[in-house]
Amino acid sequence: SGELFVGYSTFSGNAADQGGALYGQGAASLTDSTLSGNSALNAAAAAINGDTLLQSDTIAFNTVTCSPGCPHPYAFGVIAGILNIENTIAANTDGGDNLRAGGLVISSNNLIVHGTVPPGTLQSDPRLQPLAINGSRLLVQPLTHALGPGSPAIDAGAATAFVTLDER
Repeated sequence: SGELFVGYSTFSGNAADQGGALYGQGAASLTDSTLSGNSALNAAAAAINGDTLLQSDTIAFNTVTCSPGCPHPYAFGVIAGILNIENTIAANTDGGDNLRAGGLVISSNNLIVHGTVPPGTLQSDPRLQPLAINGSRLLVQPLTHALGPGSPAIDAGAATAFVTLDER
């Protein structure tokens, strides 16, 4: 329990029963981060039980491995609490929804292919490229998914104060 803050990070290749990359009991904030290639019986990328902020994140190519009949399989889930999601891509989950929220959702400028999809959300294939070092202002270059040609996510986000480069 407590608060979780993740920024400018990549979680990839992790596995667990619940929350393949992250599991939290309390508030969480993920900014400019990528959760990709993780797996779990449920919540392939993350399971958070508390208010959650997702800001300029990519949640993609995660695998839910629960057996058929598993209730509500998903890649990223906010079990209870408010989900505030901005400028985030959630797509290409194998075996479940990309995003699931158990409470109020506040949303702007996102691309979510299926799952908890608030009104006004883009729902097309984001045409993500494989994980790679795509350039960053950070000393340590995180792996990210570049947007492929013709991606509906190109220029679809909103400007954020003090952000000059999208780290996703």
